[in-house]
Amino acid sequence: MEWMSSVRTWLSVSFLASLLLLFRWTKAVKGSSKQRPPGPPGWPIVGNMFDLGTMPHQTFYKLRAKYGPVLWLKLGLVDTMVIQSAKAAAELFKNHDLPFSDRKVPEAITALGYNQGSLAFARHGPDWRILRRLCSMELLVNKRLHESAPIRQKCIDKMIEWIEEDSSSSCARGGSGGVELVRFLHIMAFNLVGNLMLSRDLLDMQSEAGHVFFEAMNMLMQWAGKPNVADFVPFLKWLDPLGIKRNMARHMGRCMKVVAGFIDERVHEKQSGREKVKKDFLNALLEYEGTGKEGPDKISKKNMNIIILLCYLYENTAIICTFQESSNSEMEWMSSVLTWLSVSFLASLLLLFTWTKAAKGSSKQRPPGPPGWPIVGNMFDLGTMPHQTFYKLRAKYGPVLWLKLGLVDTMVIQSAKAAAELFKNNDLPFSDRKVPKALTALGYNQGSLAMAQTVAYYDDSAPWSSWLTKDSTSRLRSGKSALTRWSSG
Repeated sequence: MEWMSSVRTWLSVSFLASLLLLFRWTKAVKGSSKQRPPGPPGWPIVGNMFDLGTMPHQTFYKLRAKYGPVLWLKLGLVDTMVIQSAKAAAELFKNHDLPFSDRKVPEAITALGYNQGSLAFARHGPDWRILRRLCSMELLVNKRLHESAPIRQKCIDKMIEWIEEDSSSSCARGGSGGVELVRFLHIMAFNLVGNLMLSRDLLDMQSEAGHVFFEAMNMLMQWAGKPNVADFVPFLKWLDPLGIKRNMARHMGRCMKVVAGFIDERVHEKQSGREKVKKDFLNALLEYEGTGKEGPDKISKKNMNIIILLCYLYENTAIICTFQESSNSEMEWMSSVLTWLSVSFLASLLLLFTWTKAAKGSSKQRPPGPPGWPIVGNMFDLGTMPHQTFYKLRAKYGPVLWLKLGLVDTMVIQSAKAAAELFKNNDLPFSDRKVPKALTALGYNQGSLAMAQTVAYYDDSAPWSSWLTKDSTSRLRSGKSALTRWSSG
């Protein structure tokens, strides 16, 4: 009974959630006062997700012939505009650059406020302009690139040295001398960024923190690359159904802890006067002082962590390519989730129609009773002591009570007078017992004395009598006679 109640609770919650979706979808379909570009109509919840196919760029090209170079789509519940001509793109970035300057932030990137201090995902404003200026002047300028040439050469030489050592070790063990090149490329790229950011190799035999950071960054980028259904159905963000944001927060916390240790170590060196002259990006971040006209006077420690993590995330391209290989299967899985949501939504619409029709009632007068919830009816009103609940309801609705147990109409008799009236004057309509679905297997109920219809009292014109044969009727009567003889003997 508890299991059935939990199932019905889930159905009821799904139904109410679908009502909310229906309301929002209907409101969205009506549109706003703003004019939007043309585009194909979308389905509830999934929008145009399934219209794109496996080759979205080809689909866009075909849709351009019908709707023009500026296309409006709904990816899930997210409004999306597609630009497909140089003229439209020039118009967009020339005359409407500020409204479209911000990037859509994936829900996973919002873990621990990462997007707030990220050059790639932060909102356009004074803080973002300061970050861009620092990266342009201290990291990507030609002078810095020339100065970092020895660092890059050192990292490559060290990678070649590791490859030679690994190959020699393999030959010494009787192997072929082959090496896993991808692993060494990962380590080289990681150490290269480490030297540019922090003037140190993060991955060597003496750096335990570097190994922890490397593993955490690997997991961080894997979770960042997973398609997230919450990005397309925003009301699921609080639920985090795939656990992507939770895992991002866990691994990002590990990364930030390591980076914070590097920053604290550098700050301690500066304060104690033991710091050597290091022209790296961390030093530029620590020495930054604002003008007071826009943006902060100093870059916060949290934003330093995020900026350094961002550089690792986007410059270590080999690792990024690794987790992108699995995105196709995960995208298919996410599509199946969206399909399930859409089917559930449509099924709930059907239930809504059925429930609304039933709620209007029929022309027959029915006894009074408490109003019920969609789908579950009065199931949860009965509590753990239904007989006590019936007694309390009698005071309000009288001795004859009408309930909905799920979608099943149920009448409760609570007085001797009402029971006598029922069985004396209305015995035939109420003579049959409600047959559980399980007992209809192989027609068991048709020949059962306890569950069969009382056809002996009805003529052949009864609308339900056609399914019961004369043979089953005779078996029922003979069974009743045999039972009577057995009980009397």
